Amino acid sequence: MFSGSGTCELAAALCGIEPVWASEIEKFPVEVTAKRFPKMKQLGDITKINGAEIEPVDIITAGFPCQSVSVAGKREGLVHDDGSYTRSGLVYEVFRIIREMKGAAGNDYPKYMMFENVPGLLSSRQGKDFESIMDEISGLGYIADIDMLDAQDFGVPQRRKRVFITCVSIDYLMGNGHMIISESIAIQLIFELLLNSLGAHLKERQIAPRGLGVTIPLRTAESLKRTINTFALTEASRLNQLRAILGQITAKLGDGQEMSLGECWDESLRIANERIISIAPREVTQEQIDIYMRPLLNAARHTVRYLDWVSQAKKQYHSYFYWVHPYMLEIKEYINAAVKYSKKYKQVGWNDNIRHINEEIQNVENEVKRFFGNERAVKILSFGESVFGDIAEGV
Repeated sequence: MFSGSGTCELAAALCGIEPVWASEIEKFPVEVTAKRFPKMKQLGDITKINGAEIEPVDIITAGFPCQSVSVAGKREGLVHDDGSYTRSGLVYEVFRIIREMKGAAGNDYPKYMMFENVPGLLSSRQGKDFESIMDEISGLGYIADIDMLDAQDFGVPQRRKRVFITCVSIDYLMGNGHMIISESIAIQLIFELLLNSLGAHLKERQIAPRGLGVTIPLRTAESLKRTINTFALTEASRLNQLRAILGQITAKLGDGQEMSLGECWDESLRIANERIISIAPREVTQEQIDIYMRPLLNAARHTVRYLDWVSQAKKQYHSYFYWVHPYMLEIKEYINAAVKYSKKYKQVGWNDNIRHINEEIQNVENEVKRFFGNERAVKILSFGESVFGDIAEGV
């Protein structure tokens, strides 16, 4: 989509991917791609394309217009006051086409999406435009990783930062549970459910994690609901898929922890569904925090063991586990915030608990350094990468 002179098509071809069709309205770029990719269909105006009628494809890319979100433009955003799309708002046409294609193809296509735009997209209309795009992606059944890449880091003698949103279909991931990335995401979901539940629990008491200087997601009851809805965790078929994937991991590793991965998963679902709330409205006790910490720390131990297995059997897939370290730091942020709050209200008995948690976090940190090296571990700490998104560098 928004093919231009065919940079995405060229990149795909260089990776052995066949460009099937393209959408572009400017005459000269169309002539360029028609010559370079003679077998590729030219679909023309994006507003006139019906996604149900075109050939379904595995990957759709869209470097949509930047004029309405760029800091160099008028910053109109994605939608005019009268509800019509701005030039940048044509990205909604991409979502429409994808929705039509998915409906016609039984949700099998596309498996991947990639969007590219200027850094101004992140701050357009105080971040509301970016939030709208992420809601569309989530609503279509995809999870996304957001990165800020700079041309100068790829051999081009100029600074040119761009935001890339790489998306993968959850149905595709869960239906192909043998893939390392599917197994990585299944483990991540345990952390997501527990951290969203813990974050919502503390937020109700106006406890905000701070102090380590890292960027962490905003955890609320709404973000918990969004995770449940995005992954269809109320559907028995999806839950069976996830349990099967976690079972595969256990078969590779064996048990050997206080809680198995399956037990961690069941406990995270229980907590997410029940949303444990203290009877005392202002109280945050060690017992409450332990309810979250027990499955979190057990899941962390399993993750390190699984990462060890990956390092020996499938080392090229290390990148699927960059999320481990920032999650542990996030746990520490929440614990420190809870301890500070408890001291304010003269609650005691936290010392042994916080010492144990810090030891666990240090163990995971040491393992991350062993697998990725000190330099990579620092980048993990700084940028907080995960399949649930990374916008720390661009905000």
